[in-house]
Parts: sequence; C-alpha cells; structure tokens
Amino acid sequence: MSLLVEMQNKKECTFIQLKGILDITTIEDFVTQIEVLPEVHSLILDFSNLEFIDSTGIGAIMELIYLAKENNFSIELQGMDEGIKQIFEVVGLFMIMKVLKREGA
Repeated sequence: MSLLVEMQNKKECTFIQLKGILDITTIEDFVTQIEVLPEVHSLILDFSNLEFIDSTGIGAIMELIYLAKENNFSIELQGMDEGIKQIFEVVGLFMIMKVLKREGA
C-alpha cells in the first residue's frame, strides 16, 4: 500500500490532499512533504481520498496541528469520511484544535 501527498500552493493557502494509506509504512512520505512546507498562512488538509489512517498517522496530523500553532498559520481538515471523523473524535483531535484556536492559533 502507498500514500500519495499532493501539495498545491495558491496565494497564501497551501492545499494538501492525501491519497491512499497513512500508517507506519507510509508516514515518511507524509513527514517529508510537511518538512518542506513553504511559508504558510493557511493550510487545508484534504482526507477525501484517504483510505486508512492508524495511530502513527494520527500522531503526524497532531504534530502538524501543533506546528500550525507554533508558526501562526490556520489549519483546516476537510473531506473526512465518517470512520476517520469518528477516530479523530475518539482521540480528541478536534478538541485539541478548538483549544489551540482559542489560545490564538
């Protein structure tokens, strides 16, 4: 299985679409792309073509959320199916995003 990370920069917004599987076997592909993010004002992470995510992938998404806080850019998650939404709810990812947003991220 594999992961394709497609990144597009449009003015002040960076759009990242994930296709395939984000797990321990593909995490390096994701991390490599995130490490070369241009200067970002707004980031949209699209999960509409993500087939599966495990705890390693969830951890990487959380790291990206904290990176957004540290570097003062907004992050939006979109295109999640019900399964991924439910996983993010259970691990508290949405709650973390709300708290960080209230703190000024």
